[in-house]
Order: sequence, then structure tokens, then C-alpha cells
Amino acid sequence: MYTGGADKLVPSDQVAGLVKEMQDAEVDLTLVSFPGVLHSFTNPSADKIAEKFGMPVGYDEEAASRSWDGTMRFYKAIFTQ
Repeated sequence: MYTGGADKLVPSDQVAGLVKEMQDAEVDLTLVSFPGVLHSFTNPSADKIAEKFGMPVGYDEEAASRSWDGTMRFYKAIFTQ
């Protein structure tokens, strides 16, 4: 799971709650939180949305790239066994 550390739409206490719930259910979960990164960090149009609607979102090229690469590694690991 990937999240922005500065995400105001899904605050850290909600992320922590999800992590706790997954741990209690003994789910294998990997969480990566990108410090200073906002909600919608994978959406290249997020900055336009933020500008137009004043939403606390923003594209982050590095976080988007790293999360995409990690997701592809995950899929490759589970689908090419």
C-alpha cells in the first residue's frame, strides 16, 4: 500500500487504523508512506485539480514512479510463480 505522508484526505491516524486492522487480521501488508506527498500523487492532473478546486492534492513524479515500480514488482511476483 502506498500513501502520501502529507495526505489531508486520508490522514495518518486513518492509515494507522488500517494498518492495525490488517495486523489484527494477520494480513501480510507492506505500507510505504512518502513524506511530504499529498493525495492523488500518481495523477499528473492533480495539480490542475488543486488549482481549480483548492483541493489538498498534488502530483509527485518520484512517488508516482516508485509506487508504480513497486506495484509492478508485486504483480510480477504473484503472477509469475
